Amino acid sequence: MNNIFNKDLDHGSFGHKDLGSPLPDDRNAVSFSLPEWEDVIDYELSKERVVSKIQTGYPRFFFHPDVNSLHKLYSKKFADRYDDDRECIALLNKTVANYGKEYLNNLSANNGNDIVICDIIEEEGLFILIYNAEYSKEAKSFWQHSGYGVSSRQAYDILHGNNKTDYNTKAENIIKDRIAKIVDPSNKKNIVKNSFLFPCGMAAIYSIHHIIKTLNPEAKTIQLGFPYVDTLKIQENFGYGTHFINNDLDKLEEIISSEKISAVFCEFPSNPLLKTVNIVKLHEILSRYNVPLIADDTVGTFYNLDILKYSDIIVSSLTKSYSGTGNVMSGLLIANPESKIYDKVIEIINNNFINDSYYDDLDILEKNSRDFIDRIQQINSNAEFICDFLRSHDEIEHVYYPKFTDKDNYNIIKTENGGYGGLLSIITKDKDFAPQIYNKLTIAKGPSLGTNFTLCCPYTLLAHFDELDWAEENDIPSHLIRISIGLENKNDLLNIFKNSLKR
Repeated sequence: MNNIFNKDLDHGSFGHKDLGSPLPDDRNAVSFSLPEWEDVIDYELSKERVVSKIQTGYPRFFFHPDVNSLHKLYSKKFADRYDDDRECIALLNKTVANYGKEYLNNLSANNGNDIVICDIIEEEGLFILIYNAEYSKEAKSFWQHSGYGVSSRQAYDILHGNNKTDYNTKAENIIKDRIAKIVDPSNKKNIVKNSFLFPCGMAAIYSIHHIIKTLNPEAKTIQLGFPYVDTLKIQENFGYGTHFINNDLDKLEEIISSEKISAVFCEFPSNPLLKTVNIVKLHEILSRYNVPLIADDTVGTFYNLDILKYSDIIVSSLTKSYSGTGNVMSGLLIANPESKIYDKVIEIINNNFINDSYYDDLDILEKNSRDFIDRIQQINSNAEFICDFLRSHDEIEHVYYPKFTDKDNYNIIKTENGGYGGLLSIITKDKDFAPQIYNKLTIAKGPSLGTNFTLCCPYTLLAHFDELDWAEENDIPSHLIRISIGLENKNDLLNIFKNSLKR
């Protein structure tokens, strides 16, 4: 285990990280440093002192410099085809590009315009969605939520004339076989055949949401439990609407007994409050009304949790714990062959959504995931140790962690060798003390989770800055601090948290 820890120390888990620095220290890092509480606020306010220093960001929220350069290159290349000012985004999938075109054209029509504001040009294996510049914000929203934007590695290779157009089948097969042995060791559900890789976790969610929408036109979905922000936005903005239910199964049954519902989306456990719904009771209700369950196990991981037998579809962000290194994006979808929607889902995926990940991204993911089981075991142990300390501290009002939060429900789906994961959230008794704790923590501070190095952020400020009142109504206050525990020595971590909690 020490070799794992030392490898990640090269990225610098402890100590000060300059504002905007990549986390980890990698050209393709998926996080960046926000070392002070005020940095987070100024980032959300787009203050120049913060924005100008960001070198990389989470790839769905931030145009990586290489991606930005590629977009500018294509915009310039195709500019003379249009009379008005145009911009573009490079997408990986033709089907998704057409959805983006339809989405933006519908927005234009709803605004009273009768012109087609979008075009699609295929270039170097990408699908360039070209749109009127006044729809820049909406186009970026589609790019963010669909998850099908070109990766930084592919953008770099295209810019340098080294684009790899073949698909990395070897790496994909290794990854899927590795996952199958964890999810279904007896191979009863043929996981290799029924699992699909996507460019990122949100691409898997966007794709299954579109499939569900296709199978059930005009029907709403249900979001059960407070979700990761983009999962809810996809259901609100790209479907027929959704009901948000905060873990109330009686309310859920009341809705699905009175109207057609296409699917229920639910995280196990939820982010950031680490709540776990009773999946057995949920499964009984949904089976009664033939409503499929789309379960997201990103936070819990498929090593710690066994939820496939209760779910129709599992989605997961492999960007997080499975990769661990924090330098590559990837997503996973597993279809349960016993599900009533299985055949239709497989058919639509095979015709529209697979083989979009870039060659080098799959290569990196395969290498990163070789020690996944060893890493997640150590992270489970470290996180439980730190949570036990935090829960007993006088300054802390709540520690949200599956060991304490809905433990009985979590244990229903916890695997024999699994633990409670690496993610936790804390709320201080004194709201004004939270920024001081955050500022004093000598760990990496920025967005994302599941990294091999401990990483924390004021989650509510980052994810819900424009809807803080709504978050507060759902028991997620603005001073909540979310912490993703890594592989560091647990006693070193303990000392860091002790020091940060001193007045």
